[in-house]
Amino acid sequence: MKLQGLHCIIRRKRPNYGNQYHSSNENAFPNMINQNFSVEKPDRVYSGDVTEVRLASSQKVYMHMVKDLASREIVSCNVSTSPNTDLVLGTFKEHLKSLPSKVVQKLIYHTDQGGVFMSDPHKGLMKKLGVKQSMSRRGNCLDNAPIESFFGHMKDDVDFKSLRNLENVKESVQRYVHYYNNERPQWTLKKMTPVEFRSHIM
Repeated sequence: MKLQGLHCIIRRKRPNYGNQYHSSNENAFPNMINQNFSVEKPDRVYSGDVTEVRLASSQKVYMHMVKDLASREIVSCNVSTSPNTDLVLGTFKEHLKSLPSKVVQKLIYHTDQGGVFMSDPHKGLMKKLGVKQSMSRRGNCLDNAPIESFFGHMKDDVDFKSLRNLENVKESVQRYVHYYNNERPQWTLKKMTPVEFRSHIM
Protein backbone atom coordinates (compact mmCIF):
# COMPACT_ATOMS: atom_id res chain seq x y z
CA MET A 1 0.00 0.00 0.00
CA LYS A 2 2.88 2.35 0.79
CA LEU A 3 4.47 1.73 -2.62
CA GLN A 4 1.16 2.47 -4.31
CA GLY A 5 0.60 5.61 -2.28
CA LEU A 6 -2.48 4.20 -0.60
CA HIS A 7 -3.59 5.26 2.86
CA CYS A 8 -5.67 3.05 5.13
CA ILE A 9 -8.17 4.91 7.27
CA ILE A 10 -8.63 3.23 10.65
CA ARG A 11 -12.06 3.64 12.19
CA ARG A 12 -11.51 5.79 15.25
CA LYS A 13 -13.08 5.03 18.58
CA ARG A 14 -16.08 7.26 19.01
CA PRO A 15 -17.00 8.97 22.27
CA ASN A 16 -19.78 7.27 24.19
CA TYR A 17 -22.44 9.87 24.85
CA GLY A 18 -24.51 7.25 26.63
CA ASN A 19 -28.20 6.66 26.12
CA GLN A 20 -30.08 9.41 27.90
CA TYR A 21 -33.37 7.96 26.80
CA HIS A 22 -33.45 4.60 28.56
CA SER A 23 -36.81 3.65 29.95
CA SER A 24 -37.15 3.58 33.71
CA ASN A 25 -39.62 0.73 33.28
CA GLU A 26 -38.05 -2.48 34.57
CA ASN A 27 -40.58 -4.61 32.69
CA ALA A 28 -38.76 -4.51 29.37
CA PHE A 29 -39.68 -7.00 26.68
CA PRO A 30 -37.67 -10.25 26.77
CA ASN A 31 -34.70 -10.72 24.48
CA MET A 32 -36.04 -13.12 21.81
CA ILE A 33 -32.90 -12.89 19.65
CA ASN A 34 -30.05 -13.57 22.12
CA GLN A 35 -27.45 -12.48 19.52
CA ASN A 36 -28.71 -15.05 17.00
CA PHE A 37 -28.60 -12.76 13.97
CA SER A 38 -28.81 -15.50 11.30
CA VAL A 39 -32.25 -15.24 9.74
CA GLU A 40 -33.18 -17.04 6.53
CA LYS A 41 -36.28 -15.20 5.35
CA PRO A 42 -36.81 -11.43 4.99
CA ASP A 43 -39.39 -9.59 7.08
CA ARG A 44 -39.05 -12.05 9.96
CA VAL A 45 -36.66 -10.18 12.29
CA TYR A 46 -35.81 -6.48 12.24
CA SER A 47 -33.11 -4.70 14.25
CA GLY A 48 -33.80 -1.05 15.05
CA ASP A 49 -32.25 1.78 17.02
CA VAL A 50 -31.85 5.55 17.36
CA THR A 51 -28.50 7.29 17.05
CA GLU A 52 -27.36 10.87 17.55
CA VAL A 53 -25.04 12.99 15.38
CA ARG A 54 -23.77 16.54 15.76
CA LEU A 55 -23.67 19.04 12.92
CA ALA A 56 -21.28 21.89 12.14
CA SER A 57 -23.36 24.15 14.41
CA SER A 58 -23.19 21.54 17.24
CA GLN A 59 -26.91 20.95 16.75
CA LYS A 60 -27.98 17.41 17.60
CA VAL A 61 -29.87 15.37 15.02
CA TYR A 62 -31.38 11.94 15.65
CA MET A 63 -31.86 9.06 13.23
CA HIS A 64 -34.03 5.98 13.53
CA MET A 65 -33.04 3.06 11.31
CA VAL A 66 -34.51 -0.42 10.92
CA LYS A 67 -32.50 -3.28 9.40
CA ASP A 68 -33.81 -6.59 8.08
CA LEU A 69 -31.54 -9.29 9.53
CA ALA A 70 -32.01 -11.65 6.56
CA SER A 71 -31.22 -9.29 3.67
CA ARG A 72 -29.24 -6.68 5.71
CA GLU A 73 -31.41 -4.08 3.98
CA ILE A 74 -32.37 -0.84 5.70
CA VAL A 75 -36.15 -1.00 5.39
CA SER A 76 -36.97 2.23 7.22
CA CYS A 77 -35.11 5.42 8.09
CA ASN A 78 -36.23 8.67 9.65
CA VAL A 79 -34.42 11.84 10.75
CA SER A 80 -35.50 14.45 13.29
CA THR A 81 -34.23 17.05 15.74
CA SER A 82 -36.03 15.25 18.57
CA PRO A 83 -35.71 11.61 19.71
CA ASN A 84 -39.44 11.20 20.26
CA THR A 85 -42.10 8.67 19.26
CA ASP A 86 -42.76 10.51 15.98
CA LEU A 87 -39.17 9.72 14.98
CA VAL A 88 -39.48 5.98 15.60
CA LEU A 89 -43.04 5.59 14.33
CA GLY A 90 -43.04 7.85 11.27
CA THR A 91 -41.62 5.98 8.27
CA PHE A 92 -41.54 2.65 10.12
CA LYS A 93 -45.31 2.74 10.56
CA GLU A 94 -45.69 3.34 6.83
CA HIS A 95 -43.38 0.43 6.05
CA LEU A 96 -45.26 -1.98 8.33
CA LYS A 97 -48.58 -1.01 6.81
CA SER A 98 -47.17 -1.71 3.33
CA LEU A 99 -46.58 -5.37 4.27
CA PRO A 100 -49.26 -8.08 4.23
CA SER A 101 -50.82 -8.47 7.67
CA LYS A 102 -49.85 -12.16 7.81
CA VAL A 103 -46.19 -11.13 7.35
CA VAL A 104 -46.35 -8.40 10.00
CA GLN A 105 -47.89 -10.78 12.54
CA LYS A 106 -44.83 -13.07 12.27
CA LEU A 107 -42.37 -10.21 12.64
CA ILE A 108 -40.02 -9.73 15.59
CA TYR A 109 -38.74 -6.18 16.12
CA HIS A 110 -35.59 -6.05 18.25
CA THR A 111 -34.40 -2.80 19.89
CA ASP A 112 -32.68 -1.61 23.03
CA GLN A 113 -34.60 -0.54 26.12
CA GLY A 114 -34.90 3.06 25.01
CA GLY A 115 -37.81 5.05 26.40
CA VAL A 116 -39.27 5.68 22.93
CA PHE A 117 -39.51 1.93 22.32
CA MET A 118 -41.25 1.44 25.67
CA SER A 119 -43.61 4.38 25.17
CA ASP A 120 -47.36 3.73 25.09
CA PRO A 121 -47.75 4.92 21.44
CA HIS A 122 -44.97 2.61 20.27
CA LYS A 123 -46.11 -0.41 22.27
CA GLY A 124 -49.70 0.25 21.26
CA LEU A 125 -48.93 0.29 17.53
CA MET A 126 -46.78 -2.86 17.71
CA LYS A 127 -49.53 -4.66 19.62
CA LYS A 128 -52.22 -3.45 17.22
CA LEU A 129 -50.28 -4.69 14.18
CA GLY A 130 -49.22 -7.94 15.84
CA VAL A 131 -45.48 -7.21 15.87
CA LYS A 132 -43.57 -8.95 18.68
CA GLN A 133 -41.17 -6.65 20.52
CA SER A 134 -37.78 -7.95 21.66
CA MET A 135 -35.21 -5.98 23.65
CA SER A 136 -31.47 -6.11 24.36
CA ARG A 137 -30.14 -6.42 27.85
CA ARG A 138 -29.66 -3.00 29.41
CA GLY A 139 -26.34 -1.44 28.41
CA ASN A 140 -25.31 -4.32 26.10
CA CYS A 141 -24.80 -2.95 22.57
CA LEU A 142 -23.69 -6.38 21.30
CA ASP A 143 -27.28 -7.59 21.67
CA ASN A 144 -28.21 -5.24 18.82
CA ALA A 145 -24.96 -5.46 16.86
CA PRO A 146 -26.38 -5.44 13.28
CA ILE A 147 -27.86 -1.95 13.45
CA GLU A 148 -24.97 -0.67 15.60
CA SER A 149 -22.58 -1.85 12.89
CA PHE A 150 -24.56 -0.01 10.23
CA PHE A 151 -24.48 3.20 12.25
CA GLY A 152 -20.72 2.87 12.67
CA HIS A 153 -20.10 2.54 8.93
CA MET A 154 -22.51 5.36 8.08
CA LYS A 155 -20.82 7.74 10.51
CA ASP A 156 -17.45 6.89 8.96
CA ASP A 157 -18.71 7.46 5.41
CA VAL A 158 -20.87 10.56 5.95
CA ASP A 159 -19.20 13.72 7.25
CA PHE A 160 -22.05 14.90 9.45
CA LYS A 161 -19.98 17.70 11.01
CA SER A 162 -19.85 19.41 7.61
CA LEU A 163 -23.66 19.50 7.37
CA ARG A 164 -25.50 22.60 8.55
CA ASN A 165 -29.17 21.76 8.95
CA LEU A 166 -31.77 19.02 9.12
CA GLU A 167 -32.51 19.08 5.40
CA ASN A 168 -28.83 18.50 4.60
CA VAL A 169 -28.84 15.50 6.92
CA LYS A 170 -32.01 14.05 5.40
CA GLU A 171 -30.56 14.30 1.88
CA SER A 172 -27.22 12.77 2.91
CA VAL A 173 -28.86 9.93 4.84
CA GLN A 174 -31.26 9.09 2.01
CA ARG A 175 -28.35 8.96 -0.46
CA TYR A 176 -26.32 6.75 1.86
CA VAL A 177 -29.17 4.34 2.56
CA HIS A 178 -29.86 4.05 -1.19
CA TYR A 179 -26.16 3.37 -1.80
CA TYR A 180 -26.01 0.83 1.04
CA ASN A 181 -29.12 -1.05 -0.12
CA ASN A 182 -28.58 -0.94 -3.87
CA GLU A 183 -24.89 -0.43 -4.67
CA ARG A 184 -22.76 -1.82 -1.83
CA PRO A 185 -22.08 -5.59 -2.20
CA GLN A 186 -21.38 -7.55 0.99
CA TRP A 187 -19.24 -10.67 1.32
CA THR A 188 -21.73 -12.26 3.71
CA LEU A 189 -24.49 -11.78 1.11
CA LYS A 190 -22.63 -13.78 -1.54
CA LYS A 191 -21.17 -10.53 -2.91
CA MET A 192 -24.68 -9.18 -3.57
CA THR A 193 -26.23 -5.94 -2.42
CA PRO A 194 -29.01 -6.18 0.19
CA VAL A 195 -31.68 -5.54 -2.45
CA GLU A 196 -30.23 -8.23 -4.74
CA PHE A 197 -29.94 -10.67 -1.87
CA ARG A 198 -33.56 -10.10 -0.85
CA SER A 199 -34.68 -11.08 -4.35
CA HIS A 200 -32.37 -14.10 -4.19
CA ILE A 201 -33.85 -15.51 -0.97
CA MET A 202 -37.49 -14.60 -1.49
